[in-house]
Amino acid sequence: MNSIDFAPSSRPLKLAAVVALSAAAWAAAGAHAEGVGGLGMEGSPLTVGLGVGWVHKGYVGVGNKTTVLPLLHYENRWVDIGIPKIDLKLYSTRALSLRLRLRYANDGYKGSDSYFLNGMADRHASFWAGGAVVVRNPYFTTKAELLGDASGNSKGTRAKLEFSRRFQVGSVGLTPALSLRWFNGKYVNYYYGVLPDETRPWRPAYDPGATTNVGLGLTADYALTRRSTLLMKLQYVRLGSAIQDSPLVDATSQHGLFVGWAYRY
Repeated sequence: MNSIDFAPSSRPLKLAAVVALSAAAWAAAGAHAEGVGGLGMEGSPLTVGLGVGWVHKGYVGVGNKTTVLPLLHYENRWVDIGIPKIDLKLYSTRALSLRLRLRYANDGYKGSDSYFLNGMADRHASFWAGGAVVVRNPYFTTKAELLGDASGNSKGTRAKLEFSRRFQVGSVGLTPALSLRWFNGKYVNYYYGVLPDETRPWRPAYDPGATTNVGLGLTADYALTRRSTLLMKLQYVRLGSAIQDSPLVDATSQHGLFVGWAYRY
């Protein structure tokens, strides 16, 4: 079989293909881990890799999902691409970055995902668009975003505030993170509510309001060589009361795990 030589003029097509494959994989897995930013892989415009993700969403009868995940992070002075999001930088320094953001979130379910959801209309994943800010100081990094449902499925709004700090111990980097995730009533009602025509004897109608989830994360990276790194990310999210009280949910939390390998060009 002849090998394919990607000439310089075809590199944008190569990158576009990697983005498309990564987006599909992250969509299937729920996209709990995001790119490789903050994993000691900065300083190079392109990083690619491969990993495996496990996700538990908390819906009744829906178990853990395991997916093989391509990994991609590309950044320059104008854009920051880390599947499942794309940022356009409006103003950016080391200390402060203001951005326009497009994010894909694989929230929701199909009525066929479990016996308990039978008779529920499908709740679809969405693209979310809005603004984001990244603030860095010597002590920690603060990230915030405010996004609206650009796909129009839930017509909802979501916001996130996250604090993190990376510690380097030899070849190992550890990045703990604390996040607050707010969702308005339209979002929560769409993904966790039960409409009157979806009720069953075991599934009452439910019309929730806004809520806030609290997330804890820990990312570890280990440098195999100057360019390649092993990655692991643990994610725990304590669900807000409006989500916990939903008859569709049988958990108080969501959790995810990602392990993989990344190579920096």
